[in-house]
Amino acid sequence: MGTTRISDTEAASDFINLLTKIRNGEVAIIESGGVPVAVLHSAPDANSCKLRLEFLKDQIAAQANVFDAIDSKTGVALGFTFVVVGQVLASAFRLATDQSHFQSSHPILVGSVFGVASVLVFIGTVCGAGARWPRVFEHSVEWSEEDLSDTYMDTLVRTNKKLEKIAEKNDATNISKGRWAKWTYLSLGLALLAYLLLTVFLFCFSVPSH
Repeated sequence: MGTTRISDTEAASDFINLLTKIRNGEVAIIESGGVPVAVLHSAPDANSCKLRLEFLKDQIAAQANVFDAIDSKTGVALGFTFVVVGQVLASAFRLATDQSHFQSSHPILVGSVFGVASVLVFIGTVCGAGARWPRVFEHSVEWSEEDLSDTYMDTLVRTNKKLEKIAEKNDATNISKGRWAKWTYLSLGLALLAYLLLTVFLFCFSVPSH
């Protein structure tokens, strides 16, 4: 899309040619004495506005799916981690109370790994809460009396503008949730790895208690 600067005299004498350029998507700036007095551009096309409207509706629907998917995946990750933590704590309790008649041959190393894993679980839980924290997500446009009194074309244009703003806000919301979720998965993944190592130490490097 280009811009054409033209004097009012030239515009009046060659208006047909100017109108053709505007229909092809150019913007015409009409000047009088070097000062802009009018800006002409093609009117929005109803079909293109409808296509844009459908695209924005599909985009917002896709954003809603991402929004829900982040909540679901984060919830599953937290739930699975809590189950693993419970199993590891139960094993550690049995060793600590000598119920299994075994004790770790490397208690300092086991304690260190357990401490690191616990910190990672705490970080992952906080990040998971941040990812699942209630946020505003908009699905549709709110109409006013002014909107309903507009012409069909004006309503389409205004609706598209509102949906574009909604899509931008929803994108920002999903990006924020995604960051929290990413740190949740990373922290819990490292925590599970640490607990796996801890389990190996408990079962492979334990000696009978006396």
